[in-house]
Formats: sequence, C-alpha cells, structure tokens
Amino acid sequence: MNGPSYSEEIPAERGDHGDDAAGRTTWRLDLSYEGTAFHGWARQPAQRTVEGVLLEVLETVLRERVRLSVAGRTDAGVHAWAQVASFSCARSGLRPELLRHSLNALLPPDVAVTRVAPVSAAFVAREAQARTYAYALWVSAVKPVRERSHVWNLRGEVDVAALQAAGRGGPPPPPQRAPPPH
Repeated sequence: MNGPSYSEEIPAERGDHGDDAAGRTTWRLDLSYEGTAFHGWARQPAQRTVEGVLLEVLETVLRERVRLSVAGRTDAGVHAWAQVASFSCARSGLRPELLRHSLNALLPPDVAVTRVAPVSAAFVAREAQARTYAYALWVSAVKPVRERSHVWNLRGEVDVAALQAAGRGGPPPPPQRAPPPH
C-alpha cells in the first residue's frame, strides 16, 4: 500500500478489554466490501483477495505481522456487508475510532472497516455462532446492467415456495402443475 501510515497518530487509551497474559490485545473488525474485483477472502499468491488487502493495511498501520480469523470466507465476486474478523497484536492502548480511521484511510474504495472494538482474548471470529447470507435474484428476460455485480439473473420462472422452504431449511414443496390451457 502506498501512502502515509497513520499509526503514529493513534494515542494510547487505558483499559483495553482484550489484553491477554502475553500482553497482546484482541480486536474485532466489522467489514464491508464489494467483492467483484476480489478472488475471494483467503489470501492467495498473485491474486487480489480481501484478506490480502486487509492484512497489508493492518500490518502497515500496526507495524507488526498479524493473523486474521474470519467468521466465514467468501468466494470470488461475493460481497459482504457485515463480515467479522479478529486479530491480536502486541500494540496495546490503541483507540478504536482512530484505528478504524487509519485503516479506512489506506484501504481501497471497495473495502471499509465499519467498526473496531477490543474484545476478550478468547474471541475468535471463525467460531461465530451464526451467519446470515442474502441472495438477490433478478428475474427478467433482460439482463441487469447496473445491478449485474449484485444479483443473479434468472430468465425463467421462479418457484417462490421452493425458495422460501429452502430459506427455512425445510424440504421444497411438491411441484405445482401448470393449469390446463383454455
């Protein structure tokens, strides 16, 4: 990442909640990203990934190597509005709002840190109790232009009852017979 590091502008704050016995602080990051230009979450050699971009910026700001844990890895082209990640660092006393500001100042326009908070040293994002996924369908014979990166274009009929049953985790309803032609 080119550009200035704002880490020296982040003054210490007393009473962080995430300090462990080794003096490391555990942090929760809430993220939002537009995944069109990413090859998924997980860092990969010679590929632009969300984890790779975020790690580069985190390590620039913190001036130390960190390991990220994430509540769920996304595939290539998938977007996130409330992705949760966590990491621990030796640097203690960071002010959450200034850390968020520093990260966002260096992150590209398609990634944002929406919240930063010190958490218990036992917090690990990948051990999330629940995850929510949303899928947007565009049902039309005409493909969407502006929405193409955010919807799945279906050109045929959609069985809404089957989708609703799938969303509830139940079996799909029996197929509906088309009414006889008049």
